[in-house]
Amino acid sequence: MPQVVHGIGTWYYGRSNCHTIRSRCEFCNSVTELTSYDTTLYFVIVFVQIIPLGKKRILDACKVCQKHRYVSLKEWERMKQEQMTATLSQLAASPNDPDALSAALATATKFQDPELFDRIAGFARTETDNPKLQLLLGETCGYFGRREEADDAFAHALRIQPSPDVFKPAAMNALRMGDPERATELLSYIFRDKVTEDLGYLQVIIDSYQASGQHTAALALMDRRDEAFPHVADDPEFVKARKQSKKYESSGKRLNTVNLIENRSYGSSPGPSWGAKLSKFIF
Repeated sequence: MPQVVHGIGTWYYGRSNCHTIRSRCEFCNSVTELTSYDTTLYFVIVFVQIIPLGKKRILDACKVCQKHRYVSLKEWERMKQEQMTATLSQLAASPNDPDALSAALATATKFQDPELFDRIAGFARTETDNPKLQLLLGETCGYFGRREEADDAFAHALRIQPSPDVFKPAAMNALRMGDPERATELLSYIFRDKVTEDLGYLQVIIDSYQASGQHTAALALMDRRDEAFPHVADDPEFVKARKQSKKYESSGKRLNTVNLIENRSYGSSPGPSWGAKLSKFIF
C-alpha cells in the first residue's frame, strides 16, 4: 500500500497508457472519473525516488476516494498478449463471425487497448445488419471516447432493433455529444410505454440541463415527466431539483449535479504524465 510517513515510504511516479472513464466507483460509490494507467512504485525518502519496487497497472483509480485495484504490469502485459493472440487468430479464421467479433471487442475493452480496438472495429463495422454486434460496437466506441463512431453504430442497431436496450445507450451517447434534445427523443418510449424503471435516464438529462444553466429546458422536461408519471412528482429528490431550477431559471446558474454525464470525450491517451501529476493511492 503506497504511503509516506514523515517523507519516507512508497509512492507512485509516472503515468502512461492512461484510460479515463466516468462511472461509479466500486469503493465509495461516487459517480466520478476512474483512471487506469501504467506507473512505477518507488521507495522514497523525502519524496525522492530511491529504489524502484516494480511497475504496476493501476485499474480504475477513483478521483474522489483514490482507491483502486492494481496488477503487476508484467502480468498485465502477459495476459493481454495471450488473449490478443487468441482473439486475432480466431478473427483471422472467421473475420465475419459475430461471436469472434464480440469476443474481440470485449478483449479490447478489458485491456483498455485502443490500438487493438482499431484493428477489430473495421471488421465489426461491416456487419451493419447485426443489431447485437452494432450495439456492442457502439458501447465499445463510447468506452474509448469515440462518440461519433458510437452514434453511427447505435443508428445501425436501432434501424433493425428499435428497443430500450439500444435506445438507452444511444441516448446517453447523444447526451455526451451535447445533444440533450435528441437524447430525450430517443427516450420517448419511457413516456409512451410508461416505463417507470427507466426514469433515471430522464433525470440524467435534467441534470445535464441544470449543469449547463438551461433551467427552462430542465423544468419543461420535469413537467412532461410529472404529467406522465404523477405518482413520482412528490419524490423528494425531484422536488428539490424543481426548486433549484425555478430559483436559478432567470440567472442561468450552472449547478453541480450528481448524475452528470460528461459531454467531453473520455478515452485513452498513450502519453506520460510526470512530476506535478503525482497521486497517492490506497489499496
